[in-house]
Amino acid sequence: MRYVLAALAALLVLPVPALAAAKSVFYTREAVVAWADNYRHKPEPSRLPAAIQMLSKAGALRDPDSAAFHVGFIAGVLGANPRIAEKLVIKMLPLPEADQWVVVRAIAYSGLPEWKTLLRNVAPRLPARQAMVD
Repeated sequence: MRYVLAALAALLVLPVPALAAAKSVFYTREAVVAWADNYRHKPEPSRLPAAIQMLSKAGALRDPDSAAFHVGFIAGVLGANPRIAEKLVIKMLPLPEADQWVVVRAIAYSGLPEWKTLLRNVAPRLPARQAMVD
């Protein structure tokens, strides 16, 4: 009987990490925008890297004019979370060369006291934007 209860308990516990991992994934650009629009009500900074990856795959970061909202949002999340800002940025990468500018600007606009240090730390991961970093 003890083994049966242990097996049932294991079955109940196993799906939780899978659900948590699935929650971090975004499948559409619209899902990212909806999450960002509601972020102030339920901040989840750990989902930022997945959001940026989806926006990159959707081509939403290539045009500086249309991506300004995303740059500001990323900067705001980084600035509000200084203890995990570098971790978040590292998880956003790698990004295609055409999208790397977003990370550089977001760090610069984040308002983090140590934004220059953060930028220097992640610069090797942004090879296409070395001139911008400098």
